[in-house]
Amino acid sequence: MQSSSLHPPPAAATPRGRKGRPRRDRTWHITVFNYMPLPWDQRDWAELPQDAISCIFRKMNQFELLLGAAAVCRSWRRAAWHEPELWRCIDMRYLLEDVPPSGWQATRSSLVRAALRLSAGQCETFVAELLDDDLFIFLSEQAPLLKNLYLIKCYYVSKEVFAKVMYKFPLLEELELLMWLGGTEMLEIVAEACPCLKHFSLIKQDRFYELEDDGNAFAIAKMHGLRSLYLDGNRLTNKGLTVILDGCPHLEHLNVFECKYLRMDDDLLEKCSRVNMDGPRYSLPYLPCSCCWSPDYSDHEDYEDYHEACYYYLGDHFDDDDIAEHEKILDIKNMRRYLP
Repeated sequence: MQSSSLHPPPAAATPRGRKGRPRRDRTWHITVFNYMPLPWDQRDWAELPQDAISCIFRKMNQFELLLGAAAVCRSWRRAAWHEPELWRCIDMRYLLEDVPPSGWQATRSSLVRAALRLSAGQCETFVAELLDDDLFIFLSEQAPLLKNLYLIKCYYVSKEVFAKVMYKFPLLEELELLMWLGGTEMLEIVAEACPCLKHFSLIKQDRFYELEDDGNAFAIAKMHGLRSLYLDGNRLTNKGLTVILDGCPHLEHLNVFECKYLRMDDDLLEKCSRVNMDGPRYSLPYLPCSCCWSPDYSDHEDYEDYHEACYYYLGDHFDDDDIAEHEKILDIKNMRRYLP
């Protein structure tokens, strides 16, 4: 028997690809590495110029400014707080749809109050839904220069408070009441308290009532400076519309929808010939950004600090010294993450 030492060692298997073909080592020319992209440097958002920060903030809605910008860095928080220009138009619709559900203490009232405080009395346009008496009074105290007011489903505003507040908006030029259940007396208050009113919309008020009623029309006819009027679901008749046309000589645009007691006969059409009645049906403007995408804050590693940073200044009592002390605490917490 021959010794196994006489046999040559077996040759190493040739590397093969998936199809059994011999695999060749791939070589690269050294110049290839000159064109490889370098990794991105970590961006310091605090070093952005003020103009760039302001441009970014103008593309955000109020919810993102209140609960998003405050979590980025100190300079962003202060830029949002000390720029009343960002709060001249406050749109607080669909507010709570974007609030993280678990453990979040922000409420509609606290967010609306914070936005109005940050406007520093410069708010000119205010849009909100489901306001109550307290918030409506707070609006009158914080927005003396208000020109445009849009109220949606404000069923909890009493007649007494409505009358008191509307007299504090002498500069009001545009008023929209959506899903309004108030009576004729409240419209008469508007006509008396807001002499500068030029645009008025009353939408879906009496859709389910059966009896005709020209009370609203008689009150609207006292708004002598109106340039445009929009009525949807009202119970006015031909007589009521005639009174409006006679009482509002400057009326340029008139739109009526689903006013089932209104019959546009030849006499009324002739009287309406001086106004434009070809306007589109009203629809709420689409709200971009946070309504399209809501981040899951509860899974974020910084959720607790994010919550603390954003919610801190939603209270009714805070000043610059308190904010500075609070920011120091947050900075210390952030530094601890990098300690071994």
